[in-house]
Amino acid sequence: MAMQLSESTEPREVRIPVPWGFIAAKSWGKRDGYPIIAVHGTMDNAASFDGLAPLIPNKFHFLAIDLPGCGRSSHYPDGLPYHFVEMVSAIRRVVRYYEWETCHYVGHSFGGMLGSFFAAMYPETVKKLVMIDIVQIRVSPIAFHSMAFRANYERLFAVESKTSGNQRPTYTKDELLKRMIASRTTRIGDRSAAALMSRCINNDSGEPGGYYLSIDQKGKASVHVPLSSELMCAVMQSIRCELLMVRASESRGTFQLNGTPELVEVFRKCCSRFESVTVEGYHDVHMDHPERVAPIVSKFLLGNSSL
Repeated sequence: MAMQLSESTEPREVRIPVPWGFIAAKSWGKRDGYPIIAVHGTMDNAASFDGLAPLIPNKFHFLAIDLPGCGRSSHYPDGLPYHFVEMVSAIRRVVRYYEWETCHYVGHSFGGMLGSFFAAMYPETVKKLVMIDIVQIRVSPIAFHSMAFRANYERLFAVESKTSGNQRPTYTKDELLKRMIASRTTRIGDRSAAALMSRCINNDSGEPGGYYLSIDQKGKASVHVPLSSELMCAVMQSIRCELLMVRASESRGTFQLNGTPELVEVFRKCCSRFESVTVEGYHDVHMDHPERVAPIVSKFLLGNSSL
């Protein structure tokens, strides 16, 4: 029997009020369906799920957010860095706004890593967690933590110095797309990159060469709390949800948790259900080939559940 798709393949634009402005999002499926919150990778946006979301069964309410400073979401005030922990807080604000007692979570790359922390901090909330080609979680020996904090803030100051008071460079759409693709550390298809760009492009002048990306450049210097492997595993021992790890066959080791095999063992031990699946493709396979990822994710979300 053919899988029933979302109520509408056309997403609804959403704005969720927060103290510094709003978190923008795209919503698919039934408004009263069981909620899925979806979170993109570093410096991407909700368009990361444009291909995948319409392929998720229509009993779900699929909400893909723009993290603060990304896509169409409000930027943090000048001088305030994007702290990893605050990104988890932003996700919690979305859940509180909708008054969801429980939900599923789908995250790609950095968004997948955020999902593991969110599920560990709120184990009563996250019932199922899908991590698509999760980015390597940064771990470092305790002796290097002071140096790591210093490096975080020096990167932030460097970005501020570069952007403060300077007129931002502008380009044509084609030039901007080429620069966007070239700046990524992983391969991405032109169509996927164009979808991401469409959600974070502005043109104040109206001229053909007046386009620029509206992403907050401070995001390039986001602050990560340095964690030792022992502390990371201790945090993750609180996780209780069902977990699906989707790995891209052609992805670099950075996205395979190769440096922290002990963390995968914690997931196997603590999660109520653990699955790991490899799909053919590169890091952004859920965008370039959503038809390869959607059946796996849908089966997991529907499996062993009345939701």
